[in-house]
Amino acid sequence: MKKFIAILALCTISFAGTLSEVLERNELRVGVYRDNPPFSIMDGNEFIGFDIDFMKVLGQMFFGESNGQVRFIPISRQNISQSLERNSVDVVLPGFIGEIEVKKAIDSSYPYFAVDISALTRKADKITDLSQLEGKAVLAKQGSLKEYHLRNSGVFSSVIGCNEPNDCVKALLAGQAEAYIDNNLVVAALPQMDSSLEVGIKNLIGEPILFTIAVQKGNKSLLNKIDESLAQLHSNGYFKQIYHDYFEFFYKGALTEDEFVLDKYYNPSKDEKSE
Repeated sequence: MKKFIAILALCTISFAGTLSEVLERNELRVGVYRDNPPFSIMDGNEFIGFDIDFMKVLGQMFFGESNGQVRFIPISRQNISQSLERNSVDVVLPGFIGEIEVKKAIDSSYPYFAVDISALTRKADKITDLSQLEGKAVLAKQGSLKEYHLRNSGVFSSVIGCNEPNDCVKALLAGQAEAYIDNNLVVAALPQMDSSLEVGIKNLIGEPILFTIAVQKGNKSLLNKIDESLAQLHSNGYFKQIYHDYFEFFYKGALTEDEFVLDKYYNPSKDEKSE
């Protein structure tokens, strides 16, 4: 069980260039994934998504009146640390600190987002705890990191891959598995489409997964600038506004403002910030 919980911990972003290098270049190079909705996804020849809009705002704060550019570069989940070491990107978001070698290569900022790993279940089954799924079949998006980690967790009898959330829901309703496991941004909306379903387990790993901006280890000047900018965005109500603009209407109360704003991490001390 502990192994299962540990390997589901995602995270962060990563910078390679120092602050002075980024400002001198007048360009922030951002590594993102092609298929990570709602955070980043390719739409024709350009990226769209929450992370894209967020980094454009952060870039404006970095460059001010100099009109610097934010350039988005596609990367794979397997080469986060390599991209930083080669200095091919300044930022990767979100990255994954579950891998020890990646965690050793970065320092993390205040979190800018949080997600839970949740289980969609049939109401009639009254599943409320991970122990009820031990030795059972579950569903996950085919080819995703979650599917890979679930398969290797040793908790479930089998992990069935499905192409899209709707396919996973159909398989769940057909009794092919006991739960569909995904992040809460996906799962929370699905009971609105079928009242026989519910989010039986809101968070499989006990704590929310924090998305941070990470810099290469020891890059203090850039880390401090990022934390400054994030604290300013929080103080100005940016994250609250993002919740109301992007999420409130869609989730109809299934996800609350408190799950997005992360007030407790924005304080003078970094004792509570993500590690």
